[in-house]
Amino acid sequence: MTFRRFFPTIAVLFMTLLTSGCGNDTPTMGSDLTYLTSPLQGGDSLKPSDRILPLTPGNVWEITSYCVGKKSNDRLIVIGPTTVDGVTGMMIHHLREGKLWRREIYRETETELQLLAAQDETSGLMQFEPPLPILKYPANDGDYTSWTGRFVMDKVNFPAYGYSRLSGREKIKTPAGIFSAIRIDTILFVTQPGGPIRFPAIRWLSPGIGFVRRGFADQGKPSYAEVTKFNVR
Repeated sequence: MTFRRFFPTIAVLFMTLLTSGCGNDTPTMGSDLTYLTSPLQGGDSLKPSDRILPLTPGNVWEITSYCVGKKSNDRLIVIGPTTVDGVTGMMIHHLREGKLWRREIYRETETELQLLAAQDETSGLMQFEPPLPILKYPANDGDYTSWTGRFVMDKVNFPAYGYSRLSGREKIKTPAGIFSAIRIDTILFVTQPGGPIRFPAIRWLSPGIGFVRRGFADQGKPSYAEVTKFNVR
């Protein structure tokens, strides 16, 4: 599997990600933003009723993750509502080999799918103020949204900005089946004294099912995950 096909310069972006003690550098913006803001032609508009990410408590996705040749068995579970700075979202626990490895808090409104906060096993809760939009409705292929706000962790906050784009619709084949998926590319820049740090992520979401594939960073290393089984309502 080649990560460069997921996202231009994705190998470089992942290696500059700040997670679990990973280092940082000053990014070169040009190719990333050109990709995220270039137009596409696509299908019908997406809306909240398409249930791109079903957030009913108890929903489960069994996934297999790969990182630099290492394989792990993971499970994503929607736990239930939780409030972050007065905003209520749905908590997803990411278990790795049966142990809590990561938490993510999402919120869907009539106008947006948002990420409120995330937390890795070695970090404090990383909050986005205001919530980081992953997708704005109605959403068409090529649509992108920009965000400016604060990145808050352990009561310390930094200016941050980001971009998220609906980059296309793909047929995704996984051990759980073949899915029509929406690919969403997101990149977050956190400004700090040593220079901006980039947080890239790729989510393939299938209407009514949710996560079918993900590209992310695991302690600064490029990682890939796909669904093997799911139970959603």
